Amino acid sequence: MIACALAATLACTTIGGCSAAPNAGAGSDDATRIAKTLVKTASNDLVLSDLDLDPENSPVTISSDDPTYADFIQDLKDHSGLDIESVTMQVRVTSSTGAVLGAGSADSTQYIYTVESLNAVAGSHDISYTEKDGFK
Repeated sequence: MIACALAATLACTTIGGCSAAPNAGAGSDDATRIAKTLVKTASNDLVLSDLDLDPENSPVTISSDDPTYADFIQDLKDHSGLDIESVTMQVRVTSSTGAVLGAGSADSTQYIYTVESLNAVAGSHDISYTEKDGFK
């Protein structure tokens, strides 16, 4: 029983659906949920995608208007489950190099992707996010 409650709590907070302000209107709650889902999914998809992004070309603008990112945008739609009409995001790329356990003296470079800003039309809502100001 406790395991089920813990799993439900973790699932709910992971997708951001349970963190809306209690006094916000229903439309606001839905827009905030969509915004959080979109930003979190984009962050995860950036790690899984091979977009050849590195710190030298950072920050980079990823847009649904740019055919270079068509596959990434389609993955974002599929993974988020959202009806994304348009999306543009500014992404900062940094790297960290360190030893890989069990690989002797080999070093590995890990890329870190941060969504600095995102503007979208998704689920019939205008979505706006900045790293500094959060969701609007």
